[in-house]
Amino acid sequence: MKKGLFIFLLLVSFYVSNSQDSSTVRFYVRGSESFYIQLNGELLPTTNIYKLAEGEYDVEIWSPQYLIHTGKLDVTEKQEISYVAELKPDPKYWDYVVAKENYKQKVFAYRTLPILLVGLGGISAPIFLSNTKNKHEDYVKANFNTVNGALSASTTDDLKRQYRSSQSLAIGAVSFVGIGALVYVAFTKKVKSLERPTYKQQNPFTLDYFNLSYNNIQNIPQATLSLRF
Repeated sequence: MKKGLFIFLLLVSFYVSNSQDSSTVRFYVRGSESFYIQLNGELLPTTNIYKLAEGEYDVEIWSPQYLIHTGKLDVTEKQEISYVAELKPDPKYWDYVVAKENYKQKVFAYRTLPILLVGLGGISAPIFLSNTKNKHEDYVKANFNTVNGALSASTTDDLKRQYRSSQSLAIGAVSFVGIGALVYVAFTKKVKSLERPTYKQQNPFTLDYFNLSYNNIQNIPQATLSLRF
């Protein structure tokens, strides 16, 4: 019993002694909320607050889509230290963002827009053609009645204008189908040959890779820190 109590008190004393000899260091990282920290080549647990012994440390901080930050940290006995680092975006990631937008615009112009034109024309053309047929019949009847003096010329002219307008809409709808189909077929090979933009980066600490692409995301880095202050 006494021996067990002695061991317990010895462990408590050792823990208190270590706590008193270490300093509290808080890492504040600007630019990203998810990052990795490595001190003297050792990857630290996922937190931003550490108890460090006195000494000099090589600091490395990295976050996906950013360049690695390097610095020095001097820890003296029994201090509250704040280490502030600002991560700089990886230029290759911004190149990927620009390439992705260009890719999206080309796909829209060569594929999405033609499909929309064909769909819009295909839906509206039957409606406008049917309406044009009805307007033409009304116009022919009105013209006949006007020639025989049973209807005023102004009424016939108004029906004629309605017929012409409906005819123009029908022609436009049919043209949408034709133009959309022509553009789709003409640029099919070009769309297939477009290279999808990708962004690949290696974690300098774990040496794992992750990839970003326009329509497929693989191995997205998850949040690696739970910040508390």
